[in-house]
Amino acid sequence: MMMVMMPVLFPLMLYNLPSGVNLYIMTSTFAGVIEQHVIKKHIQKKNEEDSQGLVATTSKAGGKVKKKKPKPFFKF
Repeated sequence: MMMVMMPVLFPLMLYNLPSGVNLYIMTSTFAGVIEQHVIKKHIQKKNEEDSQGLVATTSKAGGKVKKKKPKPFFKF
């Protein structure tokens, strides 16, 4: 309930305060939403890779089965 109501109520409660405070709260809220979206997307991608299981290697490694190497979080 707090996650839904607070972003709506903060601008209303801070309407009479200086605009910098309201701007700070709104910017922080939007940045948090974007950050949460990126983290959830990363976790979902990681879970999909883990659900695919193990990958067989070449005979160079003795024919053993090992896990995939994790990919970096950001691509530059």
